[in-house]
Amino acid sequence: MDKRGLSIPLVGGLLSLATPLWAACPAPFEGTTGDGTFYAADGTGACSYPATTDTLIAALNGGRWDGSAHCGECLEVTGAAGTAIVRVVDQCPDCVNAGDLDLHPSAFEQIVGPQIIGRAPIVWQRVECPVTTALSLRVKEGSNPWWIGLIPDRHRHGVQGISVLVGGQFQPMVRENYNAFTFSYSVGAGLPLPLTLRLTSTAGEAFNEVLTDLNANTERIGTHQFTACSDGLFFDYFEPR
Repeated sequence: MDKRGLSIPLVGGLLSLATPLWAACPAPFEGTTGDGTFYAADGTGACSYPATTDTLIAALNGGRWDGSAHCGECLEVTGAAGTAIVRVVDQCPDCVNAGDLDLHPSAFEQIVGPQIIGRAPIVWQRVECPVTTALSLRVKEGSNPWWIGLIPDRHRHGVQGISVLVGGQFQPMVRENYNAFTFSYSVGAGLPLPLTLRLTSTAGEAFNEVLTDLNANTERIGTHQFTACSDGLFFDYFEPR
């Protein structure tokens, strides 16, 4: 995007439209406590992300799953062995307490200690993700002009919503429990490409992208990313349910 607000093509099927509509940092969030455990995490799971070699990943307890609302967010976790920032990639339905987290074994060792410990107290708070690229999107398998599913990834703050421009108005997509934003359209030949999308963060910041194709399982990297916060912390009422 140049200073005049002109569109510039992006990599992998996304175009950028306009500068962010609003940039603000959410208020600080006070962390919580619980038990840290570990599982055979590989990045796949309830958030519908692909497998990864990243070991700083975790599963959020079922009581705070909230329909996948926190997928891709980052948590700063502290235990007896140290502190690390992990990314939420999965759900842990067996985590009983509101503050429990299930960690990658390597993350568990870095934060808690040797795996033989099995379970130990942790304290954590939500922080912005230390991303170095723009936000990306993946098109879900089965997407077509009458139904599309999009999975956001690599976002600094949580994605609150995605809308698609139809008939001159932005229509909200539905966030599914498996972390895909979906939209159904039954008119004529379906949604014409390219599709203008509006992505909104949990802070209320928004920017537009244009999806130029519906080829599934291809990561589309734009040039926009949600604005960094000066203190790096934020909140979204992470209260027990």
